[in-house]
Amino acid sequence: MNNTPGPEISGGNSAPGAPDPVPTPASAPAAVSGAGMQVAFLGTGAGMSVTRAHTAISVRCPDGTHLLLDAGSGNSALRNGEALGIAADQYDAVLLSHDHPDHLSGLFFIQSHRAFINPEAAPLPVYGTGEPLRRLVNLARHSRLKVDAPSPGSAQNSVGREVLRWQAIRPGRPLELGPRTTAWAFPVDHTPEAVGWRVECDGLALVFSGDTRFSPELTAAAGGAGLLIHEAMCLEAQQPMAAARAHSTAAEAACAARQSGAARLLLTHIDNPYHENPQPLAEEAAAHYPGPIQIAYDGLQITLTGR
Repeated sequence: MNNTPGPEISGGNSAPGAPDPVPTPASAPAAVSGAGMQVAFLGTGAGMSVTRAHTAISVRCPDGTHLLLDAGSGNSALRNGEALGIAADQYDAVLLSHDHPDHLSGLFFIQSHRAFINPEAAPLPVYGTGEPLRRLVNLARHSRLKVDAPSPGSAQNSVGREVLRWQAIRPGRPLELGPRTTAWAFPVDHTPEAVGWRVECDGLALVFSGDTRFSPELTAAAGGAGLLIHEAMCLEAQQPMAAARAHSTAAEAACAARQSGAARLLLTHIDNPYHENPQPLAEEAAAHYPGPIQIAYDGLQITLTGR
C-alpha cells in the first residue's frame, strides 16, 4: 500500500510486490464503434452519507457487456437501477473495489431480485481481491437472501443452484469480460487489497478510483482515459481528515486527472456537507485540472464517446 504524501509526487506502474505489472494504457484510442460507453450512477455518497446512496456504477459497453462497479449497500443500487430501467438481471459481471460494506453489501439484494426475475439465470461472476470476496462469503452465511449455502468458490441458493461465482483477481492482469470488453484492477491506497478498475471497449477507457488517498498507481493506470471517476470526499482544507480516513480531496482527485492526462473528471463519493452545494468541490478541482469537471449525483447518466 502506497503512503506517499501529496498529489504532486508521481510513481511507477504498480505497487511494490504486486504480482503483475500494471498494463500500459494505450496512448490514443482506436476507432470507436457503437453508441459509446453508457455510465449510470446508482449511488454517489460517502460511507456516512445520509443524503445519497452508497457507491454503485452501471457501465454498459459498446459491445453490449454490462458491468456493475461496486454494489452499494441495502437495496439502493437495486432501487436506483430500476428507476433508470436497469434491471438486476442485466448485469454480466460485478467488479468490486474493496471490502467495505457501503461498496459491496448490496450485492445480495441485487442477487435476490435477479433470482426473482429469472430463477434459471447463469451464475453472476463477482470479481475482486481476496479480502472483499472473503467478506462476501461471511455476509452470505448470515444474509440468506436467496443465497443459503456459500462456499469459497461460489454461492448457491436453497436448492443448490449456483447463483454467484467468486472470481479472485490479481491486480494488473487483464480480464476478458465481453466480446471486446476488457478490465484490469490496480492497487490504490485505502484498505489492504483495495483496487481501482480500468474498463476498455472499442478504444474507450473508463477508470474508477474506488476509495483511495492520492495514488500514483491510479495516476499511471488512468493514463489517457476518456473518463476518470474519482472519489472526492472533501476540500483540501480538510485534507488531514481525509488522509486519516484514507480518502481524497477534490484537489487530489484533480491532480490525478491532470497527471494522468484523462480527458474528463467526474467526482463522486460525496460527503454530507457537499450534498446540497457541491460547487466548492468543482471549483477546487478546476484550480488543478484544466479539463471538463462534473459532480456525480444519484441517477446521473452520461455517455462516454471518443475524445
